[in-house]
Amino acid sequence: LIEGKHHDQVIVIGAHYDHMGIRDGYIWNGADDNASGTVGAMTLAKALAATGTRPDKTLIIALWSSEELGLLGSEYFVKNPVIPLKNIRLNLNFDMISRYITEDNKRGVDMTYTASYPGFRDITEANLKKYGIDLEVYYHPSDDPPGGSDHRSFVKAGIPVMRFKPGHREEYHTPADETETVDQDIFEKIIRISFLNIWELANSEW
Repeated sequence: LIEGKHHDQVIVIGAHYDHMGIRDGYIWNGADDNASGTVGAMTLAKALAATGTRPDKTLIIALWSSEELGLLGSEYFVKNPVIPLKNIRLNLNFDMISRYITEDNKRGVDMTYTASYPGFRDITEANLKKYGIDLEVYYHPSDDPPGGSDHRSFVKAGIPVMRFKPGHREEYHTPADETETVDQDIFEKIIRISFLNIWELANSEW
């Protein structure tokens, strides 16, 4: 929890811990899916706290389990909230943020977000340009943001969401999803743009 000046306006930054467990004698460690997401959320928490400035909105960093079993952790959070759901303004979800889309596309990343908040795209474009972050973002606004990850628990509760994700690779849901496949470049850039967006959204009216 990073306590803001306003307790009735909250942004939830989330990611899931679990991968696929042990199968056929192999430990499926899940470096991209989703150690990358949990590291991203914790790095964002550290960076936000390090500003030394109390944000206007309160920030909650939540790491869940059992996403792979059907979004059970985030669903429990939404159904048993620590704060009134009406106070949650946004969920930023990190899931699989450390791999290029393809070896031929090392700059691309999909941004899925709630269509009724076009400002999410505006601030992303502005921050990419202002801070020279070399990403090519493909924007996907939706009234019902899709995907099989924890942001869906918030979508179903009527809460706006934002998600950055490069792409699935051949190691997805295999025991080969190991740390040596992680690319620090795309990983860092996604965390940077997410920090900039969240800090702006936490300190402005929208």
